[in-house]
Amino acid sequence: MIKMGILKLILNFLKKNIEKTGEASNDEIREIFNNLNKKKDVINLTPLRVHTIDEKYNLSNVDNLKDFLNKDYTNFGIFQKEKNDCDDFAIKLWSRFKKHNPNFALGFAMSPSHAFNVFIDDKLKIWIVEPQNDKIFEYKKQSKYKLTMVII
Repeated sequence: MIKMGILKLILNFLKKNIEKTGEASNDEIREIFNNLNKKKDVINLTPLRVHTIDEKYNLSNVDNLKDFLNKDYTNFGIFQKEKNDCDDFAIKLWSRFKKHNPNFALGFAMSPSHAFNVFIDDKLKIWIVEPQNDKIFEYKKQSKYKLTMVII
């Protein structure tokens, strides 16, 4: 009985699928980003390039994303300039997330000087995901996170 309980705990920890709580089309996703320049609290330096790969995207809430990040180990990597830097962390997190959660709205993003991830939640809010330390915050006017490109 104890062995079965431990096995269930281990399997639950290894489960990295998140719950679907909404859906959006690729047009809706692009529109979310296109509307950024109309908001007063968001500043982007250059025209934002948004690339959507799928026709429909599953959405979830930030708590489910946090649960995934708690089980993921991307943030334990050691930073090495040009070998394991911000773009490598962001691509690894994107890949690991998509492996378990295909068609969910988590993507790879770039600013003029940094790479990171973005997540669209079930309320159609954009969240920045910093793959090097698992910090998550709503996308607003942030000096380091001025979007220039997003691939979802």
